Amino acid sequence: MSRFVPFLHDDNRHVRIRRRQVTDLGEYPHYHDCYQILYVERGRMLHQQTVLQPGDCFIVPPGYVHHTKAVGQQLSYYSLSFRQALFSPGFVTSPASEFLDMLRLPRHDAHLRVRLPKKEQRQMARLLQTLEEECEELDPQTTMAGHLVAAIVRILLRCHKQRETALPPDPIRACMEYMDANYMLPLTPDSLARQFALSRSALMERFPKQAGMPVKQYLHNRRIEQAKRLLQTHAVPIREAAKLVGYEDFSTFYRNFKKRTGQSPAEFKECRMMNAEG
Repeated sequence: MSRFVPFLHDDNRHVRIRRRQVTDLGEYPHYHDCYQILYVERGRMLHQQTVLQPGDCFIVPPGYVHHTKAVGQQLSYYSLSFRQALFSPGFVTSPASEFLDMLRLPRHDAHLRVRLPKKEQRQMARLLQTLEEECEELDPQTTMAGHLVAAIVRILLRCHKQRETALPPDPIRACMEYMDANYMLPLTPDSLARQFALSRSALMERFPKQAGMPVKQYLHNRRIEQAKRLLQTHAVPIREAAKLVGYEDFSTFYRNFKKRTGQSPAEFKECRMMNAEG
């Protein structure tokens, strides 16, 4: 079960930008009513199962369930939230606007990360800094703010197209990334096969060769890893943690957790709490 987090609390406000420098970052699975762009300047961020490095962007569409965590060293990143109402009428019919709409389709969930080349990294840093100054000094609903965010989206579109052209389509890799990002959903081999235009038999045959394990085992592993993070980093009740990672049936969660950790969820949580206190 995920939480709705309205990052844009003011209904009249269409853009918000924050530059954060943190050593500890951990979030519950949640979603927003706006687009969000995360841009990593320094350090590493774990977004779902995807590690974002300096120069990486992650585009979060409205309604997309996600959570982030700092990895290791100090993390510096921008968080830009915006609604499409920010843009001028001309943008709405542009390829960049179509790009944003496309990202809301389920089949593109595996393609929300965009890695920027060095030139685009410099452009992105300048645009984000200028936008931050604009939002501090003036009404952020000005035309200038809309132009700046539109320029940011166009950079992401250009880099996304370059990646799509450079890499051949790999449905199994895309399926793995989709499961990494959406492990909390009721995924099945049949639904995944339809999602990535494969027959069920082709998915079941090809997936273990690339992932090293069957589809269901891969999904259970991802869910239990996330449950472990929730239990050791957040004060989350065990049954709530089970639902957050996608288990409606607690006995199934309990069985898979103990199989993979050698401990019951309660034993695991108690052990981590004792280690933290010690």
